[in-house]
Order: sequence, then C-alpha cells, then structure tokens
Amino acid sequence: MKTRISIFAFLLIFLSCASARTQTTAAAQKKVDELRPLLHLSPEQAKQLVAIESVYLADVEKLQQSGKNNEEQVAALRSRKLKSAQKILSRAQYIKFQSIEHQLIKKVPVRAD
Repeated sequence: MKTRISIFAFLLIFLSCASARTQTTAAAQKKVDELRPLLHLSPEQAKQLVAIESVYLADVEKLQQSGKNNEEQVAALRSRKLKSAQKILSRAQYIKFQSIEHQLIKKVPVRAD
C-alpha cells in the first residue's frame, strides 16, 4: 500500500513538473515568435533565444514558488538572460532586443513604405 502511494505521489510530482516545463517553453516560444519579425532572427537564433527565455522563465518561477521573490535576484536573472542573448544576436538585433525588454520601444514591426 505504501509503495502504491509513493508511486502515485512521484507520478503526480513528475507530471506537474513536466506540465510547468511545457508551459514555460510554450511561453518562451510565443515571445520569440513575436520577436522574430522585429529582430529578423534566423531559425538558429530563434531556437537559441527560446532556450534562453525558457531557462529565465523557469528560474523566475522557481523564485516565486520558493517565496524568495527578491527584486535583486530577478534583476540578476534578467541580466544573465541579456548577456546570453548578446552572445547570439548581432549588435543591431541586441539593441532592439534590449529596448523591447526594457519596454523602451513597442513591439511593432517597421513598415518599409
């Protein structure tokens, strides 16, 4: 009986973690899909940016769940995300990305009229 309860508890925890990871990845994918036309991302850059964003969102979620949602820790995570993005983006792309992240410009593609 204890074995069944233990197995059930393990499966419940495993499935909830997998579900959270899937939601984080989906949110990251959605954000990168919005950024792709604005930054003119290559498929490889988009893939790497999804990975960076997924890690960032998962880490922020862990902070929130632990109850230690500290502004300094979130700022450190954001800084780490920006440094990682800077490694894969061109200078122009990174400037636009950083501006969007800091909400300095709107997420509207520029039209070439």
